[in-house]
Amino acid sequence: MWIFFGYFGTVFGLIFIVFYVISGVGVPWLAHLLGQRVGREMVGTQAELESHLVDSVQGIADLVAFGQEERQARYIQTLNKKLQKLQMTSAYISGMQGGLSNLLMNMTAWTMLLVAIPRVYQGTLNGIFLAVLVLGALASFEGVITLPAAFQQLGSSLEAARRLFEVVDAKPAVSNPVAPSPTPINQVIKIEHLSFRYAPDEPDVLQDITFTVPQSKCVMVVGPSGSGKSTLAHLLLRFWDYQEGKISVGGFPLQDYQQDDLYKQVSVVEQDTHLFNTSIRENILIARKGASEEELIEAALQAQLHDFVMSLPDGYDTQVGEQGLRLSGGERQRVAIARAFLKDAPILVLDEPTVNLDAITERAVLDALKSLRQQRTTIMVTHRLVEMEMADEILVLQHGKIVERGSHAMLIQNEGLYWRMWRQQRSKTNVSA
Repeated sequence: MWIFFGYFGTVFGLIFIVFYVISGVGVPWLAHLLGQRVGREMVGTQAELESHLVDSVQGIADLVAFGQEERQARYIQTLNKKLQKLQMTSAYISGMQGGLSNLLMNMTAWTMLLVAIPRVYQGTLNGIFLAVLVLGALASFEGVITLPAAFQQLGSSLEAARRLFEVVDAKPAVSNPVAPSPTPINQVIKIEHLSFRYAPDEPDVLQDITFTVPQSKCVMVVGPSGSGKSTLAHLLLRFWDYQEGKISVGGFPLQDYQQDDLYKQVSVVEQDTHLFNTSIRENILIARKGASEEELIEAALQAQLHDFVMSLPDGYDTQVGEQGLRLSGGERQRVAIARAFLKDAPILVLDEPTVNLDAITERAVLDALKSLRQQRTTIMVTHRLVEMEMADEILVLQHGKIVERGSHAMLIQNEGLYWRMWRQQRSKTNVSA
């Protein structure tokens, strides 16, 4: 367009290029300078507001119970007002850059007219070209008139990208091996001189842990809170990699397995069972999507869940609600056990499966777990010393170390930490009774 206008006269090319550069470079640069801080703050404020809104919905019962709903509402209102103020500032900047762009575009057309009209009177320019100059100038600005808005949003886009790439570029806690997974020769779990810390500058959570779980046997890991029980279970599932020692499954080091292949061999029942906002059927079928109706029902029967499900009006099509809140804690645990039955993996990891359950529900869940652990290599992490006789060996952890090991009867006879925990829990039970 600069060459085109220059054909009619050098002055027209100069008029066009000056206004065009200001509109295509100056205004976007100004919009970026004014909008980058506002854009970054909008992204951060909106993320914080959405996070608190989700927390308020999911934790409404606790907020009401402790009388904090008004305080939470005031804080959300403060964030909302801050976001509205930022959005208003962004709107002012949008109006400013839009007005400047239109002003420069129209000034280009008017300046060309003011220069061209005397030339028409002088006869050096054909009057018919006045329309060509004006319409050409106006049309050429369509290529840059949207740039200021884009540069205004650049700050928020970069901040959003930074937050995304923090997640994408984060170094994974574990990495899969290059080679395919080996075929396990058995279901024996062997742990040798295992030590682990969450960060290089933090103390060891586990120290020199050594034990073996023979095939189809059950080992229970007990100990006070913070002794490293759940950390040990998470290391077996490769949530993290350990620094020292060795864990082998099926005769091969844990790191030799692809994570997906490892999970095919392991069923997990955790203390916090997550249920999706769908039917009981779909929540159980997560374990094995292609399972038949007969296999689904058989798994529910083994988990002592079937009778309860059939008492519901919609049976297995009953919706469990957000996070399974329409079911009790014991019912959610039995759904998790039904998943484990349906998956039918040879190795079973139980992480506090009866925590926060009443005595009657706990007994029903333990009966289901007794059936589940048959013919499976089992590691059960618990601080509830109930039905301990089903363990072939009990490991007692304290401060990340194994301080006692043996059968239930042997540990009771030794009158050590295990015996003190067992006696304390029995005394609480007797007091409650």
